[in-house]
Order: sequence, then structure tokens, then C-alpha cells
Amino acid sequence: MPVTLQELVSAYLADADLQNEKSRIARARNSNMATLRNAVRQFAGGSSATVAEFIAQIEGLLKGRDDATGQNIWPGGYRFLADLRKLATISAPGESQSSEQVLRDLLSNLSSQNLGTRIEDLTGFLRRVKERIPPGERLQKNYVDPEDSAFLLSLVACWLDPAGNKTPIYYREVLRGLRILLDLGLVEHVRGLRYVDETIVVETQVCYRAVSQALSRLISTLPALNRSPVGPYEPEFFLRWFVENEVWKEEEIFSEREKRGQTIDHLPLRRLTDEQLAERIAEVRRHVLVSEDTIRRIYEALLTGHVILAGPPGTGKTELARLIPEILWSEPAGENGAARMGGYATRLVTATDSWSVHTLLGGLVPRSIDGQVHYCIRYGHLTETIRKNWLARLDRPHLWGSERVSVYAASQLNGYEKCEFQGLWLVIDEFNRAPIDLALGEAMTTLSGGNAHTLHILTDDGYRDLPLPRDFRILGTLNSFDRNYLNQISEALKRRFTFIDVLPLGRDQRQAEQKIVLQKVFRACEHLGLIPGKDREFSTWRISEREFLYSSNYTWGSDQMRRAFEHIWTTFEVIRVYRRLGTAQAISLVRLLFTKALLRWERMGSDQEWQKLMDEALCDVIVDQLQILMPYELNVLYWYARGDSEADLIQRYNEQLANLRLSSRRRVQEQMEVLSSVVREDGTPWLDEREIERMNASDDPPEIAREILRGVFHLDAERPALPQFARRLRAYRSERGL
Repeated sequence: MPVTLQELVSAYLADADLQNEKSRIARARNSNMATLRNAVRQFAGGSSATVAEFIAQIEGLLKGRDDATGQNIWPGGYRFLADLRKLATISAPGESQSSEQVLRDLLSNLSSQNLGTRIEDLTGFLRRVKERIPPGERLQKNYVDPEDSAFLLSLVACWLDPAGNKTPIYYREVLRGLRILLDLGLVEHVRGLRYVDETIVVETQVCYRAVSQALSRLISTLPALNRSPVGPYEPEFFLRWFVENEVWKEEEIFSEREKRGQTIDHLPLRRLTDEQLAERIAEVRRHVLVSEDTIRRIYEALLTGHVILAGPPGTGKTELARLIPEILWSEPAGENGAARMGGYATRLVTATDSWSVHTLLGGLVPRSIDGQVHYCIRYGHLTETIRKNWLARLDRPHLWGSERVSVYAASQLNGYEKCEFQGLWLVIDEFNRAPIDLALGEAMTTLSGGNAHTLHILTDDGYRDLPLPRDFRILGTLNSFDRNYLNQISEALKRRFTFIDVLPLGRDQRQAEQKIVLQKVFRACEHLGLIPGKDREFSTWRISEREFLYSSNYTWGSDQMRRAFEHIWTTFEVIRVYRRLGTAQAISLVRLLFTKALLRWERMGSDQEWQKLMDEALCDVIVDQLQILMPYELNVLYWYARGDSEADLIQRYNEQLANLRLSSRRRVQEQMEVLSSVVREDGTPWLDEREIERMNASDDPPEIAREILRGVFHLDAERPALPQFARRLRAYRSERGL
């Protein structure tokens, strides 16, 4: 059985009938190449010939067959002619040229040197046309799929190229075969490739260069193909043979072992020692700042089953869901020189309202092959993720679950470099944006934790059971702000998951949060010239990695810059009183502020200039997320942004609270609970529960002490002028009816 690329080529070249057939096809192609070339040049050169006349010239040649085998000399010729007819008759409103003129320009002087640019031009034209066609009419006969651009133009470029230097023709089988070889690791990966479903799609110049490079690597590593008498066509013939004979299926056991590493024991999720857990929690917190207690709770919940991380946006839920499996259960490097094995890799999918049982489990889907509709089985996200934990050949489902294997996948820690992991888990982002009960279907029983530990999956051989690995988990993330507005999660599904809140950090962790915000902001701004540690200019803020981790005494580029950061952080904490924004929003806010300052650095000589940029950044990043606040909450933020004095703001706050008491005691209770959620630097709440109970029990108008309001809203700190931000808040307040 062939197990390397060289052995695959040997098997290909050993097929004597195939070699004779492709030699005859190559000779037949070369014999009519001059006629095809002349027809294209005459049409593209501005002759009076119409598209219909051009098609009539080449039709017989494209439909020609090999006399001995009946094999089509130009596979896909019928599709090429059909698409050419459609392209010529496309109505293109808004375009400066007719579709026929666009076609002439694209074919004029077409060569391998400009093929990538022409493919990008044709794809763009077809996409613009597609956007203007109503969805219900897109299947009409005058529509050409933009993904066909590469095939159409590469076929013509092959005719126009000089003898012995033929451009590869981008048949679907060629692009699919190349993808399979890349996936199997038999051809070195190339940056710039774009994958859709099971194939590579060539729609831009970048994609074209990447595919050309991958094909060159394929041929350059195989001298036997270089010496072939049909060398210019060899990539096409070899890849078509590889796909049509399903040689890749014969390779699956080899490829799975090669890609996934080794067979491992099928065991439950491993319990960690206290020392291991403490060490790995610290490593997780170096990447995403959440409390140690939260990580410990997630770890304990994962030992028992599947987990949903819930909380406001920006708190690091998705990053946490991907890092915890990889870090907590990682294996150290072996004493015999064996490489370290990561814990569990994750496959991230984002839920949408279009999900169905096909999305997660799979089923029959239609597929067009040379104009004919065929039905094939496509596995869903859950099925495919589970399958990759087993040495599971697609064509032998009766062997599923026989051997548990490690997997090779992209690491979240090492720049997405592929590493070996103990398994693969599924992460479903925005869990409640999908009708998740419907999408899980029969998997609901599998996830119940009872005796049913298999998925009942449709295969080519009927329904088969795919076992659930004992250490497999699903991690979901849920935006708690959207909980009441999107798909509801049934009680049955809630029983199958543990829900853990991931909340924004309190003020007692301000220093640690500021460190990670600055670290990520500076790293994200390096391409703009913000590189820590090189000189004393603003454009290279001198904050070292050690200072990030161990010190709060940063060396700032200017006093104005330091004060601006302190002011915008204070404002951000005041906004957090009512809108529990996560660290991600803080990073976005500070990054935009510093980017604006860098671009305008010559004018940044005063605090007023910095205040103007803070005002802009708050309007651009934060203010739209405050529309959902209640009118009385918007009032308080408006007074703060407007610059009301400490005495005036405190008086207005307590007057508003008293008026609110007259209409709704529940609203007053909510406001006091909001204040109680804000903590001092020592972690104690500004307003404790006993004080809340006392005010609720009293018939007197509620009044919050000056000291509490000064601390909660930072009224003792210097405040920047924020006129734009205040105007936006006032507009939202008016929209809410005040």
C-alpha cells in the first residue's frame, strides 16, 4: 500500500493503461492547440466575431474524444462552453462595460503571468452581478458561479501559453486533490490558500500564486513526473487520477497515524494534582486575566461533563474555552527526549440561527458534479470532531471506536503552529444564537451522561454508532446580555451542561488588568511603530516584558500619555458601574486612543488634545454599547461626562433615587444592588447588604452616603472634558423617553 508521495507516484506511473491513455490525450490536445489559440486571439483582439461565433469555432474541439477510450480530450469542456454562453448574456447593471466586452478584455493577452489578476477581476465582476440578482433568481440559467473563474480562465491560458510551458488547468478534481495532499502532509503547506468545503478555491491573485507554488512543490519533489513525456499536463493527470480512484481513502489509516501521532489509551479525563493545577492555572492567567477561582470551577466542572461559560461580552470566555483544555491537561516533555504533548486542541464553531441537525450531526447534502446533482453524506461539526479522536476511516464505520489516537492541530499558544494533542474538543461560540436543542437532535440523549455513549450516524453503509470518547467535552460560550433576546435553552439541555459565570474583573484587580491591557495594546500596535524598549521617543514606549509582569512603575513616553491612560481608565470604571464591560473592550478603547495619538503626535502637546482623543475613543468604541441602559442610569453617566461638580452630581443622584422610589421600589433595589457590586481596592463592597436592607425597610426616601458615591463614581478624581460623549448619552436618554 503506498504510504509516501513517491510511492503514490510510483503506483500512478505503474498503471500502463493510464500512461498510454494520457499520452494519446496529450497528443490530441497539442494537435488542436493552434486552432484554439487563434480563435481566442481573434475574438479577444477586437474582431467582429460574436461570442456565439467564437463558441462555434471551438465547440467541436472541446467536445472531441480519444478514439481508443472515448475519453474526453478536454474534461469539463461542456461546462466551459455552457458558462461561456451564460457569461456573454449576463445583464450587468451598474457596470461600465457589457459582459461581452469584459470577456474580451479578460482573454486579451492572457498568460500565466497575469492569470491571477484576471481571475480576481472576473471573480469580482461575477460577485457584483450576483449581489444584484434576487436570491430567488440565482439558479436561473444566466448565472455563473464566481468560483468557476479559475477554471474558465486557466483553460484558455493553457491554450495561449507557449508549447512546453502549459498553465495548469484548475479543474475541481485538481484543486480537491491538491487539498487532500496538503491535508495529509504529503505536500508542504503554502500560505495564502483558501479552503471552501473539501476543495481549494482560487479567486484572487494571492490564491493563484499560492496554488502555483504548491503545484511547483509537488512537481519539483518528484523527478519521475518531471521526466514525463506529457510534463506540462502532469499535475492535472496525476491529481485527477488521485481523486477519481479515491487513492486518498486507501491512505487514510496511514495519514491518520502520521497526522495524529500515536495510539493512546482510552481513559476518562485525568484528575490533576494540586501542584499541577496551581501551576497551570497560573499559566492560563498569563494569557487571559480571570480569577483563579473561576478557572478552578471550570476545571472541576469539566471533570464531570460539558460546560457553558456565560457572561458579558469581552470577558475572555472564548479565549478561556480554548486555552483551558490545552494548558491544564498538557503533558511535560519525556525524559527520553519525547516532545511535550498538549492537553486538548479545540475546534471552534460559531452558532447561527440557521443551524439544524445537519450542522452538528450531518446528513445527506446535494452536490453538483459536471452539471449533475448527486447526494453525498457530509458530517456535522460534532460528528467530525468526535471522529478525529478515533482512528476512524470514512469507508469503514464498523471500525469506529476501535483505537483512540492523539491529534495534530493548531496550538493557541505557539502562533497556531501544529502540535500533538491528546484529543480534540468542540467549542461552540455564542451558544444561544442557534436553536441548539434542534441542532443537537439525537445527541441530546448521548450528552445526558447515562448509558448511551454513542452517536447514531448515517454512513454509506447505513446507520452506525460513533462512540463518544470518555475524555471528550463540549465547551460553549454564552453572552449573558443576549440571553433574553435570542434562542432560549431548554431545561433538558441545561441539565446536560454546567453553567459558569465569567465576569469582568473588579477594581481590586485593577493593577493586574491594566498590565494585561497595556501589554496587549502595545503588542497590537507594534506595526505602527509602538515597540517597547528601543529608545526614549513616544513611538517606542519603553515598557519591558519584565515590567509588565512584575512592576507597576512603567516608563511612559510622556506625562500627558500617562495621565490620559489614568483618566480614560477612571471613566471606563465609572461606565462599568452600569454596563459590565470586559477586558476586551478596555483593550479596544486604549488601543484606539494610543493609535490616534501616534498618528497625531506632532499636535499632542497639551492635555486638551489628549482629552479630545479620549472623547473620540469613547464615542467610537463604547457609547453604542450603552443604548440598552435604563434612562436613570444614562442620567448618571451623562452628569458625569458633562462635568457636573461632586456636590451637584450627588444631589441629583439622591433626588433621582427618591423619585424612583415613588414609582418602583424594585428599581431602587436594583440600583442599590448595582452599587453593592462595585468593590474597593481591598475587595470589600462600597455598599454592603445590611445597609441595603436598612434602606429598604425604612419609609424615608433612600439616600446614598456621599463617601459611597464619591468612591463608586470616582468623584474625587480629576475628570476629562467629554462633550461628544455627553451629547451621545443625552441623545440615548431622549430616545428612552426622558
